[in-house]
Parts: sequence; structure tokens; C-alpha cells
Amino acid sequence: SFLCVSLAMALQRITVWGRDSSSNTQKVLWILEELGVAYNLVAASARLGGDSPYLSGAKVFGLTDTPEFRAMNPHGTLPTISDPNTGAVLWESNTVVRYLAEQYG
Repeated sequence: SFLCVSLAMALQRITVWGRDSSSNTQKVLWILEELGVAYNLVAASARLGGDSPYLSGAKVFGLTDTPEFRAMNPHGTLPTISDPNTGAVLWESNTVVRYLAEQYG
């Protein structure tokens, strides 16, 4: 209906921190797509850094141990979301999925 479309257009994009190759991040991205909620994915990883043995030529992702990230999520876990529509910041994929389903489903 027109009301639903108008509300969807008025929502701000949710920010998701994680790796798109992570099954836990994929779970969050999947529900966002299913619900039609706009989001921005910020590539982040707890393990990958400039000197990481996991890199072997791969792209360096943002680290979760930065002061800015830890102020938002003291555990430093991924995926993490920030919902500017409600002010919620959540981590742990199952918690995030339940929140998104309740908030936007």
C-alpha cells in the first residue's frame, strides 16, 4: 500500500559491520533483504589486519578493536548493526535477526 511505501522511503539505512563471506553476517543481510530494509555493509573483521596470517593477499578489513567500534560494541563481535531509526546497536547474529524481524517484519 501507499502508506507502507511511504514509511519504507522515510527510513534511514541500517549500518551492518561484518564480512559478507561470514555465514553470521549473511544471515543478517538475508533478513534485511527479505524485509526490504535498506542497509550499508561496512567490511570489518576481528581477525584481519595488516599483519594477519589470514590475509595472504586478501583485502584488509576494518578492525573491531578500534576505540570507536569498542565504544559502540564493547565485545568487539560481528556482525554488529546500528539502527538510526531506533538508536539500537546490536551484535550477535541471532539477536540481530530477532530484532529486525520484530522491528520491521
